[in-house]
Amino acid sequence: MPSKDRRRELRWAFKEQQRLEQWATLGLDREQLDQLYEFVDSRLNTSGCDYSQRFAIEWLEGRYQVDTEAVLAGLRELGGYCDCEIMMNTDPDQTV
Repeated sequence: MPSKDRRRELRWAFKEQQRLEQWATLGLDREQLDQLYEFVDSRLNTSGCDYSQRFAIEWLEGRYQVDTEAVLAGLRELGGYCDCEIMMNTDPDQTV
């Protein structure tokens, strides 16, 4: 049986691998994700959530270098089915 330290190492390595896989799923880097969060948050504060990804779509469609459909699919895979869930569920650095 592995030692306590070795189990901790293995657990950390597993969580790190999950985090990296989530980043790959999103197709955004940290700066882009932060910009998306800021945009969506500001829109939610003024308009509320209508249970769609409309604010995320609005932000993504203004970015020529981002595959909108792939990012939306990645957000859904991480639990971001609407704008408020995007804010709560999709940050790989916070959810693993």
